[in-house]
Amino acid sequence: STNERKQMSTKTMKQRIALVAASALTAGLFSVVSTPVANASGETAAADSKFYLATTNGVAAVLGTVTDIGTGDGAGAPRSTGLITSTTTNNSTTQTATMLSSGTLSVTAGASGSGTATKTAIVVTGGTIGSYLEEGGTANQLGDINSTRTVIVGPTANEVVSALVSPNSGVTTMTIESYTGATAALPTSGTLTGRITVTVVAADATGVMDTANTKIWWNDGSNAATATTDATSANFTKANTESVNLSIVLRDKYDLAINAASAFISASVTGGAKIALGTSIAPATTSSTSIAYLAHSGLTSGLMYAKISQGTANVASNFTVTIKYNDTVIATKSGVITGDVAKFDVNTLSIGRTGASSADSFYFTFKDAAGNTVVPSSQTSAVSVVSTTTNTSVSGATVTTASTATAAGSGNFTCTGTTGAGVTVGASAKLQLQILNAVATAVKSNVFDAVCGGDAAAFTASLDKASYTPGSVATLSIKFVDSKGNTTNDYTTFAASNAATYVGNPGTVVTAAAVNDKSTSGVKTYQFIVTSTEGDYTMVVDAPDVRTANIAAGGSQTKITIPYSVKASSSTVSNADVLKSIVALIASINKQIQALQKLILKR
Repeated sequence: STNERKQMSTKTMKQRIALVAASALTAGLFSVVSTPVANASGETAAADSKFYLATTNGVAAVLGTVTDIGTGDGAGAPRSTGLITSTTTNNSTTQTATMLSSGTLSVTAGASGSGTATKTAIVVTGGTIGSYLEEGGTANQLGDINSTRTVIVGPTANEVVSALVSPNSGVTTMTIESYTGATAALPTSGTLTGRITVTVVAADATGVMDTANTKIWWNDGSNAATATTDATSANFTKANTESVNLSIVLRDKYDLAINAASAFISASVTGGAKIALGTSIAPATTSSTSIAYLAHSGLTSGLMYAKISQGTANVASNFTVTIKYNDTVIATKSGVITGDVAKFDVNTLSIGRTGASSADSFYFTFKDAAGNTVVPSSQTSAVSVVSTTTNTSVSGATVTTASTATAAGSGNFTCTGTTGAGVTVGASAKLQLQILNAVATAVKSNVFDAVCGGDAAAFTASLDKASYTPGSVATLSIKFVDSKGNTTNDYTTFAASNAATYVGNPGTVVTAAAVNDKSTSGVKTYQFIVTSTEGDYTMVVDAPDVRTANIAAGGSQTKITIPYSVKASSSTVSNADVLKSIVALIASINKQIQALQKLILKR
């Protein structure tokens, strides 16, 4: 009736602007699409329309009068009511739609024109076909519809069928499928040409914020956020003076953008940081505080943005930001803006080679007052030696590789003298470095020892234990000294042409000795899985290249002999021990028998 249509018009206009759809009907086409009214070949949509299936190539003009199928536009195509959202993929088995339980969905299937005779079926699961129309026919034409009125089959070749489908009471999903080459008895026996999976809801939630679909993502400050930018640590861990940026993507239950609503977005931040909200990707922070508000209206694609910066210049902010939609928490996220340099650590020193600048002689890191790793700019030129207690063998230090957020920086110190020669006692220097922070205050490193050493000229060797249990791990240590008896450097090989040897070793070697092996702090270690055979053994250790050079220089270096034992643990008795105990027991018994015999003879 006119009153019913007027009531429906008022209701649906409050929910959603009328949508229409245009679909090209080709062989097997099954369409549920949404397009603006203006795209529907000039046809005017009824005020209560939620969805409109228009057709091309003149098909709409030959569908006939449909005023008794539903609200029509006089051009012959029925309309959907209560449709909330739908995909725009035609002739697909993956189409989706969301509609009200009180609504009616209009669908079409088939193809217009002449050709090989075939039939088209519309099959509904979870719903009922109330009315249908065939090309050139009249409303409610029975045709080959089955008794349950859930299937329609076009009776002539290449014919378009249009139907109004309603969901059954209480269902939450409904499926509508189209088949070509079907029969009335077996409507699904043909070729599946389209499928729409329909979600049925009791109320329209369009424009109502949904926390599951709404996204709070870190962005890079210049481009729209994605799941990838959100997971990129560089976007939520920033250096001193930089800012962190968030994208707030407001979506409803149907994953549609929310661009206008009576709501406020609030953003609060801890950790001494401050925050600003805005509709640009990098809101100005000149007036930002620890909490900000923004009225939610007039957005584009449901987007607004937050920007987090340091509350106090040069002071670290290890922060957590909370985003709310009115009183509903959408997300909490944590990030870091590091502060200025407050600590300069130098460690992991190597022994340098005399007469050379040895690469990576020391390593260093910077931290702020909160313990966060800091990466100052221009480290190679900004770091300098602030104090040194030196001698003739050490000549300062320089930074060669800057530190990063994940790796320490490195530097060199130079050892003077004859290249590779032994170093006199005390050939080291106490050094201290410094860097200027953002306010030009010097931050000094710990004092560290820069030690120099000559090339290997002699060696000693030892095992970490004198006795091992079967299957345990034995460690051999070979210690090298230079021609002055000081620890050798870490940069030259002691095995230039011959690898170290360890004849009679305790078992299977873990990593075998090789040519070009070098020591660390003057020591090279090798490990062995100890044999299961018990006994006393001797291992002979040699570093052939060092021993040969030592003898050539008038020294007396020999191979090193190391005794060791392999014994079972004390809780296990060896076969030898058992046999020894048996022999002792028999001897004791024999003595007791002899004593008893003497006693008997005396009586």
